[in-house]
Amino acid sequence: MSTFNGIGTQFVGECCQEEDGSYIATYWFTILHIPIIPFYSARIHGQYSEEVAMGHSTLTEYEELPLYFPQVIRTYAYLAMIVGLYHFIQTKFKAGDSNPLIWIGLALPLLALPWIMRYFARKKAGWR
Repeated sequence: MSTFNGIGTQFVGECCQEEDGSYIATYWFTILHIPIIPFYSARIHGQYSEEVAMGHSTLTEYEELPLYFPQVIRTYAYLAMIVGLYHFIQTKFKAGDSNPLIWIGLALPLLALPWIMRYFARKKAGWR
């Protein structure tokens, strides 16, 4: 698992949290940290950071699983929503219909959706 300037492979997402702190994430090929191709899903048991000569390295303890399609579909749906919001705001801005800052303000809660869902899933699993 490594990326250089956001291009490479990395775990994305967090779902199906358990009381022991583990969760399911999907291993993706990414470009600019945008997930493009899913390879497999994994139950993440822990991530540990260590200092190395040129910065830090993250070690991940995980158990490989088959692709967890609900998470893959949610990831693609979220990306489609971001592209749609961008297009919508650009169209409103170019048409001069209204102030684009209003639409950006309305879009912010949608952009925060993954973090909001993760908060409630962790709460349900008894993490916090």
